[in-house]
Amino acid sequence: LERAKREVEEQLWFPSQEVATAEARLIVAKDKKAELKARLEVAVSHRDDMRREVGEAFGSEHQAWLKERDLMVAERDRLKAANELKRLKRREAEEGLVALQEEAAK
Repeated sequence: LERAKREVEEQLWFPSQEVATAEARLIVAKDKKAELKARLEVAVSHRDDMRREVGEAFGSEHQAWLKERDLMVAERDRLKAANELKRLKRREAEEGLVALQEEAAK
């Protein structure tokens, strides 16, 4: 009886195999968590760098596009004004021609 009592006390004193296994798994899980956290921090840093790089590239390209658009709008307006001037001169020439034809017909 005394021997059985001692064995029970020893089993109560020393952690069981299940507890030891659970503690080992907990340690492995904590290590994995730390590794994943470090990898996440690297990924977040990389994402932020890429976001900044893309933002800068977009800003530069957008500014270049705005300048190009302004140049095209200015060219369109210049061509439109030149076209209007040519139409006006053509109308004046046609009116002059009609006047000459009427004068010649008299």
